[in-house]
Amino acid sequence: MKKILFATDFSPAADNAFVYAVELAKHIGAQLTTIHAYQLPDVSAIHLPNTLKRVYNDLQVEEFKSYQDSIPQLRKLETQHGLAEGTVNHVLREGETVDVVVGHAEQEGYDYLVIGTKGETGLKEIFLGNVAEGIVTTSRTPVLAVPGTAVFDGSIDKIGFSTEFGAGEKAALNMVLEFARQFNAEVHVLHVDISNTRDLHDEM
Repeated sequence: MKKILFATDFSPAADNAFVYAVELAKHIGAQLTTIHAYQLPDVSAIHLPNTLKRVYNDLQVEEFKSYQDSIPQLRKLETQHGLAEGTVNHVLREGETVDVVVGHAEQEGYDYLVIGTKGETGLKEIFLGNVAEGIVTTSRTPVLAVPGTAVFDGSIDKIGFSTEFGAGEKAALNMVLEFARQFNAEVHVLHVDISNTRDLHDEM
């Protein structure tokens, strides 16, 4: 059985991407797992008085309670999109988000990793300056990054693949084709030739 890992920070953008993760899991019959990473203050190099130790422990408890409180919203989305209740696993891990998510995906052998992005106005805003960039650029697991404004229309029927015809892109294209076959989707390959477009640079 294929496995899908969905990384969430319980934001609206993440909830929106969760719909895609659920629909993908349904379509390919995959096991879906959500993962949430959290960070606590680094106290490894200092001696904590008992009072601060209690505060530190309380932070862990509060993070766990917050995680528990957020899961019902995901379960609601599961049932709304026809996924049987109780079929999604939930994982909570302490650590830096990118390291935790990418590491868990590789260690457990997930086939796909789904994340939400908060960008709304272009590729730079979607992929730069946030956790999504770190996950996309370091993960060996194929990543489906879903913009916060994306709306699932019930099917995946057209996929765009941009290329510069580099030797290393063949493996990526093969992954995209394998993904597309599961949905009987068209793959549109796009190459932008900028070698003779100096006069159009501002327009582009």
